[in-house]
Amino acid sequence: MARSIETMAMVISRQVTARRALAVSATLFCLVTLVWWGVVFYELIAGGYLSLFAAAQCGVWNSVVCELAQSLCKQYHVLGIKWYSPVAFWVALGLANLWLTVNLIGGD
Repeated sequence: MARSIETMAMVISRQVTARRALAVSATLFCLVTLVWWGVVFYELIAGGYLSLFAAAQCGVWNSVVCELAQSLCKQYHVLGIKWYSPVAFWVALGLANLWLTVNLIGGD
């Protein structure tokens, strides 16, 4: 009986650790994606290449306008980063969705 309680406690502990790891990775990926978007599109907005609305759309999906603005921008970007991929946004959203689903289904 005591052994099964210890085993259950270990399983619960691993589940909590996995949920925390998923939460941390989702949060970090969302933050990195947001910073990456900001590094690229801050200069594009400030330089008048794109409006804030158009830059926000480029954070979600890519278009000819987004690619053109990124390629024509000659401004200095932090760390020389001049390119952004909206795939990062969707991966971050997927991780956040997975974390939310695991927490809703897993209960506690």
